[in-house]
Amino acid sequence: MSASDANLKTVKQLIDALESDDAFERRQAIENLALITQQRLDFAWRGSAEERQSSIDRWRKWLAREEKRRKGGGLKAAVELLQSVELPAGGGANLQAALEKAFQHLPPEHKKALIAQMLAKVAADSQSSSHDPCERCGKRPATVKVTERAESGEYGQRALCEVCAGREGV
Repeated sequence: MSASDANLKTVKQLIDALESDDAFERRQAIENLALITQQRLDFAWRGSAEERQSSIDRWRKWLAREEKRRKGGGLKAAVELLQSVELPAGGGANLQAALEKAFQHLPPEHKKALIAQMLAKVAADSQSSSHDPCERCGKRPATVKVTERAESGEYGQRALCEVCAGREGV
């Protein structure tokens, strides 16, 4: 779950508090960040200054992405992210691994949804080339199967494109 708009200011203050010299202040800050954002980004409140700084940099990047996402709208940011993914040849496990890598910095629920969306799109694209043409217009691939029962009681099936199926109210 990402931070709400009202909490972004609080998140920024908590990220700043991660740089405190007081270890217990850092501990309180990371606990509050975890409550608000549901993530920790590997911050070790008792870690060395270098370890802490590396995590603080990740937090600042996360905050910048979150602010950008909110300004540009979730859909726009998701589309940009999807377009930036280079799909490997062979699909399957290679594709899953590439998507995991591309979306590694996203919150888990966003990553899961985007990966599912990409896998569905790739599956649909691979099937679209094997579709027969629409029986109504003959122009587009038939992606909708309509089963009808004739007055005689026999069943028949027609293959339509999405446009023609929409025109018929299917």
